[in-house]
Amino acid sequence: HIHRATTAAFELATSVACLSGIQHFAVSPEGMRHVPGFVQKFLQHLPAMWQDVHFIDGYPGKYYIVARKSANGWYVAGLNASGESKILHLKLDLSFLKGRTGKLISCQDPQRPNSFKQQDVTVDQNGQLGISLNNNDGFVAVFQ
Repeated sequence: HIHRATTAAFELATSVACLSGIQHFAVSPEGMRHVPGFVQKFLQHLPAMWQDVHFIDGYPGKYYIVARKSANGWYVAGLNASGESKILHLKLDLSFLKGRTGKLISCQDPQRPNSFKQQDVTVDQNGQLGISLNNNDGFVAVFQ
């Protein structure tokens, strides 16, 4: 059994937050049997290349939020690696997505770091989206 310090949602967010010349995932068929269908679908439809990128927020060594565009969709990913036990509460400026609704995938329960939840989120009319992240946690949101 592998013990990791990050949540499964953090690991999923790295698929958008981190770029590589070759998109690859360290996962086995057995491992994929343990994740919800919406996570499998997210990975199946994840673009291999991006047309645009927006840095949203961050601080070196603490947290990083980025948005990447593919076709008509935007993928927003966030990572909190601050090392602090307090929850990071952010108001993201997503004015380019004002009024749009997307699917947010995050950790369901910090006590169960391999858990996922999916929920609908809407960027408000001011272009803001509130996000809260525990340490070593992450999220992805897809706006199609």
